[in-house]
Amino acid sequence: MNDDEVRTQVRRLVARLAPEPGVDPVSSDALRDGLGFDSLTLIGLALSIKKQFGVDVRGDARAVDVVTVGDVEDLVVSALAGLRTE
Repeated sequence: MNDDEVRTQVRRLVARLAPEPGVDPVSSDALRDGLGFDSLTLIGLALSIKKQFGVDVRGDARAVDVVTVGDVEDLVVSALAGLRTE
């Protein structure tokens, strides 16, 4: 899966888990302020990422800086790149 496909899959996960139904997230959307994610929904997103991509972003130090959908995309792409180099 290339980076663009990963980013698309992340946006699909965000759309599926977003508290507002029918949302079509873009990279610049804020998870909390724009899409209504709360701490429980963010945990659900992290668990879904682990299930779908096989990476646990909860322990990643960069996860505390995640604000937008694009931040999540970058985090997952980076984590997967790290797996490929191991």
